[in-house]
Amino acid sequence: MYIAIRAFEDSDTKQVFKLLQEANLGLFWIGFDRACRRPQVLAVTVCCAISVYTGTSSILYTLVSVCALYSILFFVLKAVIKLLYHNRGLVLSDLRNISAIYQTDHRTNFWVAVCENDVTKEKPASENQTNTSGNHSKSCRSGDYIVGSIAITQKHDPSIAFLRRVAVDQNFRRLGIARKLVRCAVQFCDEKKYSAIELVTTEVQDPARKLYEDEGFIHIETYYVYWCFAMHRFRLDLAVKKLSKDSSDPS
Repeated sequence: MYIAIRAFEDSDTKQVFKLLQEANLGLFWIGFDRACRRPQVLAVTVCCAISVYTGTSSILYTLVSVCALYSILFFVLKAVIKLLYHNRGLVLSDLRNISAIYQTDHRTNFWVAVCENDVTKEKPASENQTNTSGNHSKSCRSGDYIVGSIAITQKHDPSIAFLRRVAVDQNFRRLGIARKLVRCAVQFCDEKKYSAIELVTTEVQDPARKLYEDEGFIHIETYYVYWCFAMHRFRLDLAVKKLSKDSSDPS
């Protein structure tokens, strides 16, 4: 089984949307758990419990009220997630026309990791191809089966690239696919003469944060959305990375 990284094609749209949708929806339970542990949520829970117990002197009613509070939080979060991620909602709106958003400028692009079953067919040696046979029992579907994605776009500063849309199919994780995608994007940014790359990830994406740190990204900021979820901003200075790479080269 081979994993090849190539530029996005319009025929990939449905698979890419499904990949990113499932990757984000798969984080719901972790996000719900983190939300329940927030000091603000715990404070509201304690206040609710005290109020109910003071008014009823019933432990049963108090427990029911706490369960009801967390049930409301659960369904509110589910509704928000559904609104944002289902049917190409607000968060995935850029996937409606990937080629127009990411591939009309020579300094931006969108890549996919494609799984190929034919391990007997000779493949050219490439940084963007990986033979995962022997490491993984799962086989690909027929044709081009997309198992990963990544994109580079720009924000306000044209010298800084913005890395986003990193995802790997849950059945093909721990094979180094995400690392290959990140390195492909970093190489592209280096060739396009960006000075740095920035990205934002969430507190529930622990493996992703570890990967970025391993690849030289530095955590520069933490901020909160909806007073509940922590977002982490990372930055990779390409000049520093290149200097570090040159200094470690024995030649």
